[in-house]
Order: sequence, then C-alpha cells, then structure tokens
Amino acid sequence: MFAEEIDTERRTHFQPINELRHAFDHLMRIFATKLKIKETEEVEEYNKTNFEKVIGHVYRSIYDSMDWISINLRDKIGTELEGLSTEAIQAVLPDYYSKIRPYVEEANEKISRLRASKDVGNINEGGEIQEYLEIVKTLRRYHEQILKAKPALMEYQKKHEKEKNTELLKDLAIGILILILGVILGQVI
Repeated sequence: MFAEEIDTERRTHFQPINELRHAFDHLMRIFATKLKIKETEEVEEYNKTNFEKVIGHVYRSIYDSMDWISINLRDKIGTELEGLSTEAIQAVLPDYYSKIRPYVEEANEKISRLRASKDVGNINEGGEIQEYLEIVKTLRRYHEQILKAKPALMEYQKKHEKEKNTELLKDLAIGILILILGVILGQVI
C-alpha cells in the first residue's frame, strides 16, 4: 500500500484497513441472505441497508488513506529541502517557489475544505474523491520531482559552500596582508 511506503517509519495505517473489514462484514451479510445462510423477513431492506453501509465504509477508507498519504507527502516536500539554501533550490528547482510551494499551501486549504464537506450520506458520484485524488497525485508528482533533484541540489549546495569558503579565505588572506603591510608601513614611517 502506497500509504505505508510513503510513511517515513513504514507504519501501517490501520484505520482504512478497519473500514474495509467493516465493509466486507456488511457485504458478507448480503451474501448470507442471497445464499440462504441467513434468513430475514425484510431481505430487500436488510440488503439495501447493508449495501449502504458497505459504501459508507469504503468511502471512509478512501478518505482515511488519502488523508494519510497527503499528510506524509506535504511533510516530505518540506523536509526534503531542509538545510538547503534558497539559491540551490532556485537554481536546481526553478519552479519550487513559483509553483510547487504555492500548490502545497493551496492543497492544505483544499484538503481542509474536502475533509470538512465529507458526507457519507451525500456522496456526489465521487466528485470530492476525484478532486482529492488529483491533489494527492500532484503532491506525489512534486515529491518525486524533488527526490530526483536531490543529488543535484546537494551537489549545488556543496559547490556553493566551497566557493563561499574559498571567497572567505581569500578575503581573510587579503585582510591579513593589508594588516601586515600596515604594520610594516607603520614601522617605516
């Protein structure tokens, strides 16, 4: 399951699994009536109620999975770039500040809205699920883009730091040279 793979500690997120177990339980109740293992007076109503519960549990399982994945992706997008200079990020990932980072902020708001409007009793043919899925796919694509750029980012950062250190040593050497010349000129004059 991708949700487990994206988690930094590779933890299993049990809530979606529990929801699917509950859905399967309701589905088996329907099969029990169809196979005449369980008898009830109101078979049609019983099966309809259980089928609605199957849909509700699957719906919650989908949301729980996407919540877990989106939280991990948004977190990883931020943490993958920690410790890197703005210059390195801008040089290697020119779209980060103009496209990726704003999208993550926008995704936070969209996901919050989607979660607040989640209603098992009013599933609008999967429109919210599809919208949420598109957000998760985009976050995944951006995360993969950052992971692919990570070696280049590290190389740029290393090179930039080396250049800064060389420049600092050069400035320090010039400062010491000027100090020595000042001392010598002070002695001569």
